[in-house]
Amino acid sequence: NNVSLIDQQAGSDGASATVTQDGILNRSNIVQNAAAAAEVTQTGVYNTSVIGQTGASTTKVFQDGGHARNASNVVQSGTGSTIEVTQTGSNLAPPPNAPTNESFVTQSGNDSFTYVNQIGDENLSEVTQMAANSTVDVSQDGTNNDSEVLQGGSMNFAYVDQVGMRNVSDVIQTNAVSGNKADVDQTGNDGLSEATQSGTDNTATLAQGGTDNESFIAQGNMGNTAMVTQTGMGAVSHVAQTGISNMATVTQN
Repeated sequence: NNVSLIDQQAGSDGASATVTQDGILNRSNIVQNAAAAAEVTQTGVYNTSVIGQTGASTTKVFQDGGHARNASNVVQSGTGSTIEVTQTGSNLAPPPNAPTNESFVTQSGNDSFTYVNQIGDENLSEVTQMAANSTVDVSQDGTNNDSEVLQGGSMNFAYVDQVGMRNVSDVIQTNAVSGNKADVDQTGNDGLSEATQSGTDNTATLAQGGTDNESFIAQGNMGNTAMVTQTGMGAVSHVAQTGISNMATVTQN
């Protein structure tokens, strides 16, 4: 049987919660104590969604897959923000019947957006968004991909796109003031990427294909640009920028 629990507590005047379940062994738990909105749609088998809202924001979770076992956990305390999680599970990689896709989103910033889209098996996304007026967009398609985004400041943007197997991406914008952008695109296998940004108006762009490539970008101060392209095998790139309006371009084939 499917199970849906909705708890609209004191202080949740004006809250709305909608749950649609089509399948078996799906679990949804929504707790609201603010004028928040939550929508959960589950099809398939053994999806789990947990939403806790203490701010007047919106969360939508869509979970699908034949034997999905997707898991989504949302903690939302900001105001005027939006979270959307879409998970389509496929039991592709061992161990069998393990959670296919897992998403954890903690959002405390105001007027911000987090989007997570996962297709495949055993992908993991962790987003902690403290920033205001900012955006995090994570897309994973494949198996055993791992993405972590930690975003502070305001008006910052983090985009992560992983297609393949066993790719790892870390984007850290905790000390970022405003206007920073990190764009990570991993389309190979066993890639590793880390982008750390502090300051203002810095841009880090990574296009990583191939196999076993590693990229590390660290940016401080303001107006810096780093562009890294890796398409071969076993390449390693380190870029560190702490000045003003510097540009670095790395191409490894």
